Amino acid sequence: MSLPTVKRSGSLKDWLVYGLLGLLISFCLVMVAAGGLFYNEVAYTILPTGTPLPSNTPIPTETATPTITPTQLPATPTLDVPSLFNEVYAKTQNNDLQGAIDMLKEHLDEISEVPQKVLAVQTLGDLYSMQGNYQIAVVYYQQLYDLEPNAYGLYLIATTYDAAGNLYKAQEYYLRCLEMYDPNFPEDKRQEVKARSDELKAILTKATLTPIPTATPE
Repeated sequence: MSLPTVKRSGSLKDWLVYGLLGLLISFCLVMVAAGGLFYNEVAYTILPTGTPLPSNTPIPTETATPTITPTQLPATPTLDVPSLFNEVYAKTQNNDLQGAIDMLKEHLDEISEVPQKVLAVQTLGDLYSMQGNYQIAVVYYQQLYDLEPNAYGLYLIATTYDAAGNLYKAQEYYLRCLEMYDPNFPEDKRQEVKARSDELKAILTKATLTPIPTATPE
């Protein structure tokens, strides 16, 4: 007795093609599933602090902060000292003594060269003397002597004290002037100092005068 045969629809070749296609589709599905699991486990895992990143993980690079160059400020203009003295002289010629004093004092600290500083300080002493403000004038003459010690500086201090009526201080500086050897001090000035010192010596032996206190510049 023969067994019944099963009729196949299609040829053997067709069944092989369909079988291979099914295997291929199954393999693709498995690979997709495996790739998804790996992606979820590796790419989305929050690593503990200090854990090194996988070698294939891109490391973000820092963007360099642009250097900001500050705006260059304009240079402070240099004081034109000769022009300053010309303006002071012009004010003096117009009898604007206070204006000349204010202008010179405003820029006094900007003058750095010693010869120019000496001239500026002496000019302030002269201007205050012309105003009759001897107490302040003598302070500037003292500064002048500190900058450039010589007999002429002592002469200016002595004559200013003399004009202020402070004869004791005047005699002190007249004597210091005579005692200092200064070949640049004119002989006629030296004779003038000696004559006035002799006069004060005679006056001071007969009377006791109260010295006038000195003041500081404004």
